[in-house]
Amino acid sequence: KAWLIRIKKLTSTADIAFDVEVKMDGLALSLVYQDGLLVQAATRGDGFVGEDVTHNARTIESLPMRLRIPTEKEVKAFIKKYQSSIDATTFERFITRQQGRIEIRGEVYMTRKNFESLNKLMVARGDAPLANPRNGSAGAIRQLDPKIAAERKLSFCRWQMLAEAGLTTYEQEHEAMSLLGIPGSGLVRICQSLEEVEVFMQEIGQKREKLPFQIDGIV
Repeated sequence: KAWLIRIKKLTSTADIAFDVEVKMDGLALSLVYQDGLLVQAATRGDGFVGEDVTHNARTIESLPMRLRIPTEKEVKAFIKKYQSSIDATTFERFITRQQGRIEIRGEVYMTRKNFESLNKLMVARGDAPLANPRNGSAGAIRQLDPKIAAERKLSFCRWQMLAEAGLTTYEQEHEAMSLLGIPGSGLVRICQSLEEVEVFMQEIGQKREKLPFQIDGIV
């Protein structure tokens, strides 16, 4: 609340909204697409240098090896929805041509169901079970053998896009990534006040243990 008071003193804009979403309990992953094709995947590493895990990222079924090109109807609907706050020409060129470098950042994780199935398999063949889904996904994405990553049936959740797309808000970024075929959590909400943020937090807290994946909370 104190932070919000400071922000309002610094800006003349009265309308401040919050984009709130669940924080997957997994491992941060950066995906680089060149002209629409996946060319590299890397972990965060030490914040400066990460590990190249492209061979394992290619085993994640929900990740497109080539970005999806949305239909003309979808592009027009997006532009109509956000026309007052985007550079429509830049966005249309970006989403349909997909030229150059596009970086997608997100989280690689294991669902509870896949984690339980994997542990049963490991125990059956005499291996020690994994402690939790996060360890399972972090260990898998770093393996030298992509067969191990494929066996663990990893998933990916988007949370940021770095590209010249003519967009101005996080909400637009999320929707654009969806048009490109990048999966999300489905648990994102635009809140107009801190009170709405708290309501969302309480809702997630109540169903947290029933979600198909583990989370760290909300961001």
